[in-house]
Amino acid sequence: MLSDWPDFIYSPVYASYVAVEDPSLYQLYCYFSQAMNIGVLTVCILANLLFWSRRTSLPRIMVLFYAMNFLNLFIDLMAYDFFDLRAVTGEAYGAKDVVRAFIGAAIWIPYFLVSSRVHTTFRKRYDGSFDGQAPGQI
Repeated sequence: MLSDWPDFIYSPVYASYVAVEDPSLYQLYCYFSQAMNIGVLTVCILANLLFWSRRTSLPRIMVLFYAMNFLNLFIDLMAYDFFDLRAVTGEAYGAKDVVRAFIGAAIWIPYFLVSSRVHTTFRKRYDGSFDGQAPGQI
């Protein structure tokens, strides 16, 4: 599988992505997209850790996760149209994914902000220590 990577990197399909009208703007978009994907992954891992420890900060992290997920897909859709990548790839962008992310965000963001069940489940506050002792105790 790894031996196929040089063929992918130097393939004409990959080269056609770089052949957009404004390569520097496209490169900036690629960096931004990569940073957003790393951010979504980081928030997802953090949310998982906070979920299992039932921290009070989880609802805010989940709101951030759903908002970032939707914005990431929406910006990708706008960039796909802006750079006219459909002409390059021959495929339409999956707008269905953007709609799904919007519906998910529209359902889960209010739930995490308003639900009394969420507020009663995630009750543990950070006490400033890592081992369960109060700060300053040995």
